[in-house]
Amino acid sequence: MNKNVVICGSIKPPKGRDSQSAAREIAKLFIRGMEDGGLSEYSYFDLRDMDVPFYDGRSLEEYEEENLNHFKECLLQAENIIVSVPCYWRSAAGPFVNMINVFGGPLYDDPEKRNILSGKNIQIITVGASNTDAVYGTQQVNHLFTSLGAMVLPNEIMVGNLRGSSDEERKEISKNIYLSGKNLAIEQMGVTVK
Repeated sequence: MNKNVVICGSIKPPKGRDSQSAAREIAKLFIRGMEDGGLSEYSYFDLRDMDVPFYDGRSLEEYEEENLNHFKECLLQAENIIVSVPCYWRSAAGPFVNMINVFGGPLYDDPEKRNILSGKNIQIITVGASNTDAVYGTQQVNHLFTSLGAMVLPNEIMVGNLRGSSDEERKEISKNIYLSGKNLAIEQMGVTVK
């Protein structure tokens, strides 16, 4: 199993449409930075391809979905989990929150399971419909992961609506995301940066 897991928390665009998701493109940019930093081993999960059922109070195992069990095993084996999450209406997108609920299951009645992601580092990247959406969404994603025992890294990346950004601002945002991925790789590869 890989110690790095990257998750795209977007289900955009709808099946059959040929458009892009900013959250997915940003996840790919982070991955490109990781690869350019020498880190080629990671697991990638795209919520659009996972067909996650609605959370209805069952444990993840009760859904009997092989892809979800594989997802769980990868998260449990990971050291670093990078999530790129779209945010609307001052919160993380519903499908992403649902995925975390399905993964976590009914932990509220089992105190031991509340630390299922203990020891995992979480890099949050939020892509908001506005700057405000990104800020509130980041807080929500932070709470989701810390409630599962993970440690959220303090350098969250928050991206507001890119359509309202200048070309120069978009280039700077892209550069920072790419370098974040590259720095993660460099840290893991034990390379000293001068």
